[in-house]
Amino acid sequence: RTGEKLVSSKGIFHYDELLAPLQFLRVHQSYLVNLHYIRSLHTEQYIVLHDKTQIPVARLKMALVRKALLGPGFN
Repeated sequence: RTGEKLVSSKGIFHYDELLAPLQFLRVHQSYLVNLHYIRSLHTEQYIVLHDKTQIPVARLKMALVRKALLGPGFN
């Protein structure tokens, strides 16, 4: 992780559709996360990545995140 920020003229919904087959999940209005980099999920509405970054999870996305992490195909 370099801390570099990228700016795009396309909305996050574009990347959500593009990256979904690669096991990226939109966990919040502003965040797409690669499921393979999630270290833990906390009931306080956030996930922790392998590099210890905390990402908020929208309340309405929590069940979807749980299902994705426990579902078939996730290693």
